Amino acid sequence: MKTHTFTRTVVATCLALTLHSQPTHAGGPKLRDIPDFRQGVPKEIDEKWCTVLGSTGAFGWIHADLTYRSSDGVRQILVTRIADKSPASGLLEVHDIIMGASAGSKAAAFSKNARTELSRALAIAEEAKFKGKLSLLIWRKGQTKQVTLTIPVRGAYDPADPFGCEKTVTTTRILTDYLLKRGLRDGIDDCVDGLGLLATGEEEYLPMLSDFAHRLAKSVLSHNDGKGPTVFDRHGNALTGKTWHLAYLNLFLTEYHLATGDKEVLPAIKALSQLIAMGRSGVGTWSHGLAHPWENNGKLYGAPTSYGAMNQPGITLTVGLILAQKCGIDSPEIQSAIRKASDHLRFYADKGAIPYGDHEPFMAHEDNGKNSHAAVLFNLLKEPEPARYFARSTLASANEGLREFGHTGHFWQHIWGIPGAACGGEKAAVAMLNQMEPIHQLELRHDGSCIYQPATNCGSEHVKYLDWSTAGIRLLHASLPLRKLYITGRDGYVAEPISGEELARTIQVGSKEFLMSIPSADTPTLLEYLASWSPIVREKAAMALSSKEDRAIPRLISMLGGPDRHARYGAALALGFAGGDSPEAVDALIEKGLKSDDPTLQYFAIMSFAAPDSLPNRLQGPAVKERATPFLLQMVVDCDPERETATKLQFALSNALFFDKRGKTALCSGKEGIASADRKVLTPAIRAILATENGKARATVSNELPLLDPQDRELLSGDIYQSGKVRAPSGVMFGDDSRFAAVQMMVDLGYEEGIELGMALMREDRKWGRERRVMRTIPMLEPYGSALKPHMTEILGYFETYAEWCRNHNRASEVVPAEEALKRIKAAIADGEPAPTLRHMSSKTQ
Repeated sequence: MKTHTFTRTVVATCLALTLHSQPTHAGGPKLRDIPDFRQGVPKEIDEKWCTVLGSTGAFGWIHADLTYRSSDGVRQILVTRIADKSPASGLLEVHDIIMGASAGSKAAAFSKNARTELSRALAIAEEAKFKGKLSLLIWRKGQTKQVTLTIPVRGAYDPADPFGCEKTVTTTRILTDYLLKRGLRDGIDDCVDGLGLLATGEEEYLPMLSDFAHRLAKSVLSHNDGKGPTVFDRHGNALTGKTWHLAYLNLFLTEYHLATGDKEVLPAIKALSQLIAMGRSGVGTWSHGLAHPWENNGKLYGAPTSYGAMNQPGITLTVGLILAQKCGIDSPEIQSAIRKASDHLRFYADKGAIPYGDHEPFMAHEDNGKNSHAAVLFNLLKEPEPARYFARSTLASANEGLREFGHTGHFWQHIWGIPGAACGGEKAAVAMLNQMEPIHQLELRHDGSCIYQPATNCGSEHVKYLDWSTAGIRLLHASLPLRKLYITGRDGYVAEPISGEELARTIQVGSKEFLMSIPSADTPTLLEYLASWSPIVREKAAMALSSKEDRAIPRLISMLGGPDRHARYGAALALGFAGGDSPEAVDALIEKGLKSDDPTLQYFAIMSFAAPDSLPNRLQGPAVKERATPFLLQMVVDCDPERETATKLQFALSNALFFDKRGKTALCSGKEGIASADRKVLTPAIRAILATENGKARATVSNELPLLDPQDRELLSGDIYQSGKVRAPSGVMFGDDSRFAAVQMMVDLGYEEGIELGMALMREDRKWGRERRVMRTIPMLEPYGSALKPHMTEILGYFETYAEWCRNHNRASEVVPAEEALKRIKAAIADGEPAPTLRHMSSKTQ
């Protein structure tokens, strides 16, 4: 590997765990308590969830705490499988319990964390002076013994120069040799492996990379059904709508062209980029599939069709479009897609982690690599502030726990963590790599392969990536100093570097110990924390302040108008959490927060009025009702739809006014809230939310529609109809509720158009949630009785199809209400009952 110019740097870092409150998703079995395997193997142990124990060739179960993903306190590793012809073959046995490990001839018992201590022992044993000798302390069938393995020698790791040290150079050669021998196929991990080989800058890999690129380009251009190129994988499966595949395919091809100048791939890049750009939603997001016009009633840039928005592939798709422009490929559609997508993602800077899709900011420093990836994106866009924020949050997540967490698995965390941190400078990249080294150590196998490992104790795995190569990921990281690719800094870094004490503090704020210490801090310390760059620290400090006797309201009001923007954000949140019945706090939030021209401060000021009821001194009292509520309602109406943050702010406003999942009784929710609101601003605000581009925001206000007076419902009936007719491009995962509400309101008001809306819901061919739409809509349409006769064949077809699906998926209870409603409808038609007298919306629709 070529030499580099990175400064040799020693950075003091701590391997700490980040408090992570996101619930895990269904995956494999989970053990809550630390097991003692000497007492027997728990039935929950499943081999496919086990960890590769580095170059030993053994696999094992390593316990981890389900909340913090930490192996602290774990002193045993259960051996579950042994690879043939590996160092462990013939020396270890299945169900051996590894009780300790050391380089050399005598193993020391694990003292605190079996995982990190084994990783460290492996690293030392790989140094030349130990000649690959690794001793393990084994418990087998009631007896303890020493076993010495001989693992491959790979050289010493140097934390002062991890990119240029002996071990990194050797590992790079091992991984490249492995990829040259195995070859590149056509999966996502193959595209990443190709990127890793490209990142090394070595010409010897170009023939294989050229063949790979040409093969992919040919596949793109060989199939076109008139709606865009169709890409097929090696099994013959069409990938046209698979945004994950399209994202990494375009990313590889663009970086390949920019690195080699090979023009043969340009037509494929153009076709892919145009397809991707034309497939974005109206708010700049992508789903599992594209927002095709033919699936949105001919509308371009409608709603994602296969599922709701997914920011993880969306960021990669956007990066690919940015790189396509650097390839000389551009169009109004590509420009628009980049602008809309970056607007969407930029909103999350200074607010937490970029969430799964159209959600609120996630209160963590990272969520499956999206913040890391966003740092790379905004660096490419030459935007230093968001690039630096996302780089800092990446560093704050650099620990054993958070970076091994992710919906379906953490493959994406590992791709983008080091490149994301590098957007904060050389020292940040070195610190991040040192933090991740213990995890990387266990991933590199005896045969030179580097394969994805599931999270310890299952995490949120869905068994999607267990055979995916991560060799390219390691090559990307090792080659960062060379800056051969745009995603590894070829175009330079725009953010002010993070170094010295700032770097140490950045990593420290993500530690479990620090975050758990915040609630017990005194008021002066909490006020300091409110000025932190970290939104997670600010929120925890604001919540802690709500329980203090001295809540420092005058100081918070002063901070709200001060020069430090982070302090302003923290003060806004703290006034909501700890402002109590202070009218001065309400007035300050309106004048200095809601009226601000800083949309981030506006956001935190809005959220201050949605503080959870569980906080002892949350903002409340007459001033909120009399002054803040009318102002917030008017803000909904005044949101400029052309403003990049309009949809996000309307979503936040809808939460504060009508719904908040965190236990808050929203300002205008319920009978009392609706009755006390001024109709002059309430009605226009409801109308605006019903028309907003966020389906979840529409759903929040739809819950309140039955509480409106009949004249108000009648006044809004045209808006309700339109909200049910036109699917919002954002918040698709939650948007059906507002459409159900529209159907119900049409039924209650006696409008024939309820049939139209209900049939549209059932016809919608998005696979996700269709059974729910069919089963829930049929009972709602029952009051139309014999008026449904022209539609019965279609309705019965949907019912039969999805009733069977529900029964086969343990959801038979959902079938019963629809089945009973159909019996009554069919009886009404058979008995010749007259159709109800219905009104029409023609005079109300626009």
